[in-house]
Amino acid sequence: MSEIRGSALLRNATQEPADAGSGPPGSRVGAADSLALGDVLRIADRLGVDVAVAAARADGTGPVLGHRSQEPWPGASLYKTLAALALLRVPGHDPSERVTVTAADRVPGGAGLSLLGDPVTLSWRDLLRSMLVGSDNTAAQVILRRTGIPALDAVAREAGMTSTAVGTTAQTVAAAV
Repeated sequence: MSEIRGSALLRNATQEPADAGSGPPGSRVGAADSLALGDVLRIADRLGVDVAVAAARADGTGPVLGHRSQEPWPGASLYKTLAALALLRVPGHDPSERVTVTAADRVPGGAGLSLLGDPVTLSWRDLLRSMLVGSDNTAAQVILRRTGIPALDAVAREAGMTSTAVGTTAQTVAAAV
């Protein structure tokens, strides 16, 4: 796979025709797609915002679109996908098992369980749903306590994400945002 880097994207976006042969039949990877990322990079530069992008087809075909894609970068809530998979792989995991979330479990985050004042009992399934649909940091914290961070790292490695490491808890992520 070839990697398209940010500076090349900006130069090549208007110079190279779309390469219809780079992706699956009927796809176009080239000038039109490059312009969209180029626009994002120019806007981010004007705003003084740091941006990193890494995108590839899940089946591994076609080019990898990247800008600063090899640099370490905080994944923010993306770790929650790994946490979901790790939870579902816990031996003997019962999605309907009930778990109580108390005030001591709450993580700042402005959504979901962090807003509630009383203890809440819900199933692992509903906790998982709250984490994924509502990006609930408290739900993620409880799930991380159940799975452990090494389980998330293992899921990432199995998915081919060899440069990905979850090195913090939801509380650290929340503090960094």
